[in-house]
Order: sequence, then structure tokens, then C-alpha cells
Amino acid sequence: MLKIAVCDDEEYFGKRIETLLGEYFAPGEMEFEVKLFESGEELLAAEKREAFDMIFLDVNMEGMDGIETAKRIRQISEDVFLIFVTAYVAYSPEGYKVNAIRYLLKDSAGFEIAFRECMDAVMGKLVLAEKKVRLEFQGKTLEVPLSHIVYVESNLHKLTFYIKGKDPGKYMMYEKLDTIEERFKGMKSFCRIHQSYLVNLKYVEDIKRYQVTLNTGMMLNIAKPRYKDVETQYISYKGEI
Repeated sequence: MLKIAVCDDEEYFGKRIETLLGEYFAPGEMEFEVKLFESGEELLAAEKREAFDMIFLDVNMEGMDGIETAKRIRQISEDVFLIFVTAYVAYSPEGYKVNAIRYLLKDSAGFEIAFRECMDAVMGKLVLAEKKVRLEFQGKTLEVPLSHIVYVESNLHKLTFYIKGKDPGKYMMYEKLDTIEERFKGMKSFCRIHQSYLVNLKYVEDIKRYQVTLNTGMMLNIAKPRYKDVETQYISYKGEI
């Protein structure tokens, strides 16, 4: 079952999103549950008890605002999809820091269209998160969810996979990075940033000139000829407004 939280101190707007979620899942192809919260504090208390798959979070709330709430949520979970709902676009740089997938503008005439596009993006990423790949490492074979692969590093014909989740750690195999890149082709979250690195954009916290910073604290170099393409793919993945 898909668990969804909606946090907005305007009761009307929280219920509006709940209604739109009901319409989106009307065909009944997926079971889902929606819980409404009116404060960041209330949401955080619930997130510690149960894991939500996605959270619609109002930016401008009394008490703890949406940005601070999102930062604290990220301390609990890296996997939950965060969607900011706001009347302003000025907060978008903050959204990147907490890996928000979308901003929805409350007073926009196209709100319902933007909402459906947002849900399509989230559901697409959920499918990716559930997709697994069988990898033959040195001395061990694993079925790894693609969403658990942080990045792959190539060094002297040996690949090192940095993996989180159920089987965390570093795993090695003899293979070309070109082969793995081709195998993951079509998975929009994976980006070749350098001859030596294939990165899962899910874990990218920031991109500055010729370098990415992962949310693990690791910094990796971007090859100069690849920079523009990497930046474009990153912005597309993050779902910029």
C-alpha cells in the first residue's frame, strides 16, 4: 500500500490535495492511504512511527515551516518523495537541498495539471525504486534495487559499486563502465559524469562547476566536456518548475 502524507495548516488545501489523489488513483490500480496533518511537528511525530512513500508539504506554515520540517524528515528518511506546496517560487534553491521532487504553486491556474504531472513523475520513480538488477560481484551475486546504487567507479578495468540499503558496502567486479552504463540505459536517474563515474542522481545534493556533491558527503569530479549535459539531466531529474 502506498502511504501518503499531506501537511498543510490550511485545512481546505489539505483536503483539496486529498481529493486530487483520490481522482488520480480512481482506476484502483494501486491501494493507497492518505493522512492529513496541520503542522510540521505533527507530521514529524508520525514519520517517526511509520514510513511514508510521499509527502505533500506546505512551505509557509505557522511554527515549524515546511523547509525546516523537510530538513528534519531527511534525517529520518532519504527515500520519501517530498513535494512542496507553496504560493511562492523563491524557495526552490532550498528544495534542492532536501531533494524535493516538485514545487506546486497553490494559486496557479494550472494546479491540477501540474499535480498530475507531479504524480506521474513520482510514480515513475517508484517503479525505478522497485526495479532490481542482478549483479555478479567478486565472490557474491546480489539482486540489488537500482535505487540502492549510489554510484559506480571505474579503475583499471575494475568497477566498484557503492551500495546502500539492505546490503550496504562496496562491491567489486571486472567489467567496463561503458557496459554498465548501457545496461542501465533508460534509467533517467543514472548519469555518466566522468569516464570513471556513473552516478545515481537520487543521491546528488548539489552540482557546482565540474563537481557533484553526494548526500553522503562524497565529492566527485565532472569531466568538463560532460558538464552541460550533466547539469541538464540533473535539473530534469529534480523536476524543476
